[in-house]
Amino acid sequence: MRNVISFIIISFFICLAGIIWGVYEFQTAHGMETSQTLAIIRSYLGIRLPKPPPKKPIVAKKPPEHKPAEAPEVITPPEKPIPEKAPPITSVTEAPITPTKVELRRTPKLPPEKPQVKTEAQILVEDGNKYYDQGIIHLQNTFNKDETFDKENELAIEKFRQALAKYLEAEKIDPDNLWLRNRIRETNSNLVTCRKQARRK
Repeated sequence: MRNVISFIIISFFICLAGIIWGVYEFQTAHGMETSQTLAIIRSYLGIRLPKPPPKKPIVAKKPPEHKPAEAPEVITPPEKPIPEKAPPITSVTEAPITPTKVELRRTPKLPPEKPQVKTEAQILVEDGNKYYDQGIIHLQNTFNKDETFDKENELAIEKFRQALAKYLEAEKIDPDNLWLRNRIRETNSNLVTCRKQARRK
């Protein structure tokens, strides 16, 4: 019998410790104070605290009595009556404005910047740029959609291929050059455009 009672008491304390630990974990997880946690427990268990005694009504003080204001002085009207309608405003003749000639400073056209590549790859890049520019001209000529379309499209493909060959040789010399990578990607994109529009034609 004693063993049963002691087991029940130990189980009760274990359960109580578990409840207290759970409440502490909940409080720390939500960053709450002890008073807030106790208020939640009371509302959950239905425990109501005694209401505080009613506060004494605040008696408003009587405002100070205002003295009667003095009568305003009587303003005598002017001898000459004011006309009801104002006289019409005479129009002012506008003088013609002559525009002044301002000379705007025109920014001079700067030469295109040379790509920053290694000296060994510079000649290859310059040759590739020449082919690339020629390919762009032929590609733009295909936008007219006239009888020269097929010829211009084939010339554009040829020039872009020549430019791509030069760029790939330069990439072997300067493989980490970002400008060179972008130019190779642009050249491939133009080649794809030429091939697609040739199939549609």
